[in-house]
Amino acid sequence: MNNTIPSVQAAIRVLEFLATHADGAAQSLVARELGTSSSTTYRILQTLAGHGWTRKLSGGLWCLSDGLLPVLLSYKEELSTLDGVRLRMQDAVVRHGIAMKLSIRRGLEQIVAARFDPEGPIQTTGHEGAVYPISEGSPGAALLADESEEGLRRIFDAARTSQTDFDYLVKSVVTIRRSGWCVRRRIAGWPIDGYSAPVRNRAGAVFAAVTLLQPSGRFADRTVVKLLKDVAMAS
Repeated sequence: MNNTIPSVQAAIRVLEFLATHADGAAQSLVARELGTSSSTTYRILQTLAGHGWTRKLSGGLWCLSDGLLPVLLSYKEELSTLDGVRLRMQDAVVRHGIAMKLSIRRGLEQIVAARFDPEGPIQTTGHEGAVYPISEGSPGAALLADESEEGLRRIFDAARTSQTDFDYLVKSVVTIRRSGWCVRRRIAGWPIDGYSAPVRNRAGAVFAAVTLLQPSGRFADRTVVKLLKDVAMAS
């Protein structure tokens, strides 16, 4: 049973696309990239503009507008928490020479919202803005830590990742619920371990994930986990 509304999905995709084009995007580009007709794209942009969520610049490009601010302000606590997490991540990378990234969820995807790398060969996977299936790796498990096993199966089947199997996802979610973190050893066969923990809001709901990467065995698990939890709980 499909409980989604195609027109609403299309409008959300337009908002997401404009969010990645801070300088604005032409209506024709939006339509082409999203695979919608010119007329449908026009109606969506005009409807969003009527609510103050989009606006047309003098050069004819479309961008997001400040009508979205009341929506964003409802998440000001989460945004403040993410600022604290980012600062703690930067400090940890400088002091310990490890790599870290911050991931957020967008539907069936996870997006790298921030990444910090030390001098040397250890780098996080994916540049800022990189997109991966939501169920992939330890960050995916952290982002999905509140899902039921039935929900995990549905998401896993829909996300279609070949990099993580379902058993790993379920076991990692169980580990997070028990201990607050999970690990993926030897990522893609390399001697690199990735540790992830969820970032939760005041109500306890997951809204982001922090991942720490280090050469396998460099620091003991207990040392890495303490650092990871300190970063994830920054506010």
